[in-house]
Amino acid sequence: LLQEYPHFMTCPDLLKRKLGHLKLRYGREKINYWHRLIDAGQWHTLVSDLLTGHYDPAYRRSIAKCFSKTQALQLSDLSEASINALINRI
Repeated sequence: LLQEYPHFMTCPDLLKRKLGHLKLRYGREKINYWHRLIDAGQWHTLVSDLLTGHYDPAYRRSIAKCFSKTQALQLSDLSEASINALINRI
């Protein structure tokens, strides 16, 4: 994320404004925490917290909503034998 969105590191006020839109969902305390991380330049901590606290749960909700009737398929590894075994089970 840091590589994909470097403009947020060079324009931290823009990132703060974007995060401000999440105040109703996460509350003032969480937003202020993220702002403090931005101010301190603790980008890796910020990204980690955003991923685990915001993006991952949102992604899981979206998957549950959009793909609730699908079945997850699992592979033990990416070998040709595992893939063929999975295909034969379907």
